[in-house]
Amino acid sequence: MGLFSYTLFYAATKKPYVSFTGVLILGGSKELRDKITHKGNPELADFLWTALGGTVGLMVTGLR
Repeated sequence: MGLFSYTLFYAATKKPYVSFTGVLILGGSKELRDKITHKGNPELADFLWTALGGTVGLMVTGLR
């Protein structure tokens, strides 16, 4: 989910750090929604893997 959302944010903004921040907000809000609604299992590992996907996108587009 992280790399996919990073790509969507980057396509819209063309700003790597804004896109990475968007990924973190999206991943965190998904886990928060899971916790509040009890319809999923909020896991730190899910958030970290999402952040890792965003980091890969940041490395590919932001460090050229």
